[in-house]
Amino acid sequence: MEIPEQKNCTIFSALIETIHNKDQKKLRFAKCPECGRLNPFRLASIAGVTIKCKKCGNKVSIRT
Repeated sequence: MEIPEQKNCTIFSALIETIHNKDQKKLRFAKCPECGRLNPFRLASIAGVTIKCKKCGNKVSIRT
C-alpha cells in the first residue's frame, strides 16, 4: 500500500488561496478611452489583457 504524498498545506495557505479565488471572481470595470463607457469584466473569465468595448468595438486594456 502506497502512502499518498502530502502537500505542505497550512491554514494560512488555504486562506490565501480562498482570498485569491474570490478576488478573481470580483466584478471590475475598464473604461474605454474612445467612448468613455465602463465595461464590466471578471479576471476569472478573461484570457488576454484586453477586452472589446460593447459600444464602439475598440480594444480596452485591462490593468490589474
